Amino acid sequence: YYDIEQRHTANSFVLRTDRKKSWDVELIGSTYRFGHDRQRSPLTATSTGTNFSQAGRAAVFDGTGWETLDLKGMWKPAGQISAHTVSMGAHYEHYTLKNATYDTPDWTNDDVRSSVFTEGDGKTRTNALWAQDAWYITPDLKLTVGGRYEDWRGYDGLNVSGTTTINQKDVSAQRFSPKGLLTWNASDRWSFTAAVGKAYRFATAAELYQ
Repeated sequence: YYDIEQRHTANSFVLRTDRKKSWDVELIGSTYRFGHDRQRSPLTATSTGTNFSQAGRAAVFDGTGWETLDLKGMWKPAGQISAHTVSMGAHYEHYTLKNATYDTPDWTNDDVRSSVFTEGDGKTRTNALWAQDAWYITPDLKLTVGGRYEDWRGYDGLNVSGTTTINQKDVSAQRFSPKGLLTWNASDRWSFTAAVGKAYRFATAAELYQ
C-alpha cells in the first residue's frame, strides 16, 4: 500500500530553416523536470492485512531531471540537385538524479520525516560531434558514411545506506561510432540496403547511482 504524488514538467523547442538552397540548419532543445515526485508507504501491515503501521518511508525524487540540445547543419554543394548531402551536428545532454528515501514516524504526512534511510544522487553529461555524407553514386545507388564521437562523464555520485555514506568516484569515457550504408533502389517496389556500424550506449545517472 502506498501513496504517490507527482508533478513533472516537460518543455521543448525546434527552430529550423527550409531555404531550398545549399544550406539549412536545425536547433532542438528539451527539458524534463521532476518538480514534485514523492512516494510514501507504511513499514508493516497486520496479519489480517487490514491495518498498517504509522511508521513508514518516503521516497523523494524532487530535483531529478534532464536537458538536451542538438544543433544540426545540412549542406548540398550543388543545391537541391546535389548528388551529395553532407550533414553534421553537435549534441549535449545533462542528467541529474536526486533520490532520497526517508524514515518517517507518520507515513501519511508528507511534512514529517526523520533520518535518511537510503540516498542515491548523481549526474551524467554527454557531449558529441557527428558528421555524415549521403552520396548518390547513381540515381538508384546511394552510399552513406558517417561517424559520431562522444565524450561522456558521470560525476557528483553519492550513495547513503543507513550510517554508511560513499562519495562515488567520477567516471568518464570517449567513444567513436562509425557507420556505413549502401542502398540500391532496384525498382519502384524493391530496394536493398546493406549496413555496417558500431554504436555505444552510456550509463544513465539512475543506472550508476540509484
